[in-house]
Amino acid sequence: MQPPRTEHRRRQKPPRRHFSVIRTLLMLLGIGVVIVLLGRYVVVPILVGLPSWLGGVQ
Repeated sequence: MQPPRTEHRRRQKPPRRHFSVIRTLLMLLGIGVVIVLLGRYVVVPILVGLPSWLGGVQ
């Protein structure tokens, strides 16, 4: 049997997550698009139809 080696191994640092400006901008753009689409196709039709649903203007 060989004696255990006493090599000095470098400790590997865990990989750092880099802050990506492009990824953040794309994520914010996507969130904005989702909010605009929800407003256009969900919120606005509800607000337009609400008076007639409540028995107001026909």
